[in-house]
Amino acid sequence: MSRTKAFRSLSQEARRTARQDLKDALAKDFGLLYGTDVNDLRAWQRLYWAQGFEVVPDNLDDCHEFMKDIYVNIVDLVDSVYTSHPVQRFYSEKEFSEYTIRTENYISRDRRYAGSLLKFLCRKISRPSGTTRINPQPFSASNRKRKRT
Repeated sequence: MSRTKAFRSLSQEARRTARQDLKDALAKDFGLLYGTDVNDLRAWQRLYWAQGFEVVPDNLDDCHEFMKDIYVNIVDLVDSVYTSHPVQRFYSEKEFSEYTIRTENYISRDRRYAGSLLKFLCRKISRPSGTTRINPQPFSASNRKRKRT
């Protein structure tokens, strides 16, 4: 959106409003496509299938635990439904953060339509930890616990 000529011609206030509306719409779409409740097993399974996993956990604890080590862009998850492009998984929170900042594809956990599932999936973008898929709790990140809401 930010690269179009029509968007650039808008006032600062109109651009800000358009960005906020887009982020609200993305959060709402995420909820409609995947679910909103962090304790809904089917919602978690839809997320795993969308990422191309063939083996999907069959209980909530395994879903929560396994997803802690997965780094995917939430906007890309929503877009993949419409574009049929596979969702890119990142090796580390830092790699994920760099991609998200570069593409400006992010949704805040504070969005109006963000449910507990979306909030659970949100990662640190501005100050990523040293976590990777292989080392999900390096010393610097060991004090940061993900809360289930």
